[in-house]
Amino acid sequence: METFLNKLKQWKPIHLCWLFRKFGLPIPPYFIGAANQVLDQRNYNIGDDDNADPDLCTWDGNSTPRVGQAKEVNFMVRLQVANDGTGDAAPGNWQLYYNTVDDEDTAIQVTTISGVVAITNGTPNDQVNCNSLVCSDQAEEWSDGIFTDASDESGERDLDQAHFTEYQFCVQFDTTAGGKIDYYFYLFFNGAKLNGTYDNVAKVTTAAIDISPDDVSSASEIVLSLQIIRIFNFNDLDGGFFIDSIERMDDSETDRMNDSATERMWTPGYNSGSLETEVIDVGAIVTGALYLDLISTDFLGAEYLIEYKTSTNGSDYTSYAVFVNGVSVNFRYIIFKITLIVDRSNYLQNNIKITGLYFSVDLPTIINEYVNQTIDVGGTVITFAKPYTTAASIGAEITPLSAVALIPTYDTVTKTTLKIYLFDKDGVDVGGTAGKIKITGF
Repeated sequence: METFLNKLKQWKPIHLCWLFRKFGLPIPPYFIGAANQVLDQRNYNIGDDDNADPDLCTWDGNSTPRVGQAKEVNFMVRLQVANDGTGDAAPGNWQLYYNTVDDEDTAIQVTTISGVVAITNGTPNDQVNCNSLVCSDQAEEWSDGIFTDASDESGERDLDQAHFTEYQFCVQFDTTAGGKIDYYFYLFFNGAKLNGTYDNVAKVTTAAIDISPDDVSSASEIVLSLQIIRIFNFNDLDGGFFIDSIERMDDSETDRMNDSATERMWTPGYNSGSLETEVIDVGAIVTGALYLDLISTDFLGAEYLIEYKTSTNGSDYTSYAVFVNGVSVNFRYIIFKITLIVDRSNYLQNNIKITGLYFSVDLPTIINEYVNQTIDVGGTVITFAKPYTTAASIGAEITPLSAVALIPTYDTVTKTTLKIYLFDKDGVDVGGTAGKIKITGF
């Protein structure tokens, strides 16, 4: 025993820790110094706001980036955190932060009133416990998480050593979020980034800017669908073919008696008829390349011609011109005319049905660039040298010129202006210099 004690005195604390670990004994805190928490963000899950139970929302899958998230639509961000330290995390507030690059050091807090992305009221009630994990299981012991809804932070919550939990936030992008932009989400503790690692950072990409016939300002490509249903019944066309006379006549025939005993003269040749669409209003004067897709039954034994005329004011129209895909036109209003030409000497079917006319406009990309632009505290309005056709198509890439990291953002976007701000890592509007600004739109 005396020999063992003498040897024990020569051991360093690390050797003693190994001895206690070998025999499954708890390591005394005084062997390893003060106990500290080490908080790691592990995994995440993105889901829909579609269930009263926060655990049972429709989830995309463990650590699966979401692509195509619509703006002004609630979705769930669930983040997993583990305490791998030697001590418990005392009760504190957990918050959600975001960035447009994967960098927690320059992330901005998401609150109930923050711009671009904000915490919103979701289907589950605020502060409901999350009893089941929805991310991958961890080696640590599970602790019930919490659903945080319509509040800037979780409220006082602790996390014991060797435990993990998940926090869930209901959030929504506003209209300034832009299209096809990547957003990264981080869990913070007491207003500071976690002191461990961010192993898997939640990533959500906004949807491409969409368009509707009443909102031309939403996209580079205006797609309008006219569901025109029209039977080209040759009884309706001068000199046309009777529907009940489906027998093909020889060219030598000059007349015949149909089943209703009505005589009808029929000679080889061509007949035609036309269909005009309603006026299509794309909502703004635009200049772009026109494209058209006509959906119909086969034009057997017939040909067709598509023409168009345009107007910028809705009253003064150009003359009809033959339509060719890709033609560049400046207009707001447009009318199409489809003319059917029937070759009766080679006619193979009774009628032709047009079921769809799909019309689109490709607008050219417009780019405005600026360098070394001073940005005031409270924001600076940039007036475009080249204005845009649509405000919602505009996106900006802003590179601050600063020795410390600054977060750029912008709002109040019109066809001719937008307002730029520069924030520090704490979310304070500090202004500064934008070394490069690139504004793209249509």
